Amino acid sequence: MGSNSESTKTIFIAFAAGLLVGGVCALLWAPQSGEKTRKMISRRAAESRDYLRHTTDDLKRKADDFADMAKDVRRTGENLLRKYA
Repeated sequence: MGSNSESTKTIFIAFAAGLLVGGVCALLWAPQSGEKTRKMISRRAAESRDYLRHTTDDLKRKADDFADMAKDVRRTGENLLRKYA
C-alpha cells in the first residue's frame, strides 16, 4: 500500500490537472473577447496578489504578537519559579 505522502501527492496532481483543464475550458468557451478575458485575469491576479500580501503581513504580525506573549509567559514563569523555589 502507498504511503500517505504519495497519496497526498497524487491527490494534489489530480487537483492541479483538473484546475488546469477547467481553466482552459473556461477560456475556450468564455462569452467575452480575449482582450476582456485577459484584462479580467490580470485584474483578478492583482487582487489575489494584494490579498495574499495583506494576509501574509497579517499572519506575520499575529505570529510576532504570539511570540511576544510566549516570551512574557516564559519570563513570568521563570520569575515565579525563582520567587517560590
